Amino acid sequence: MSVTVRVEFQYCQHGKKGVKTGNDLVNVSENTNSAILAVLRLLHPHWESLKVLSASVETPSTTASDE
Repeated sequence: MSVTVRVEFQYCQHGKKGVKTGNDLVNVSENTNSAILAVLRLLHPHWESLKVLSASVETPSTTASDE
C-alpha cells in the first residue's frame, strides 16, 4: 500500500553551490526518510545533498482540499 506524503526538502542543484528548499507530494511505500529520498532521487537525479526537513502523511480529505 502506498502513502501520500507532503514533504519539505533541501537540495543543491548539480554543479551549483546555492542551497534551495522545496516541497511536494510524493507517493511512497512507507513513510520513512529513506523511502522519500529514494523517490526524490528518482524524480530529480540532478539534485545533490538531498535532505528531508519535514514529512507528513496526507489524508484524502486534506489532499482534496488542496485542489
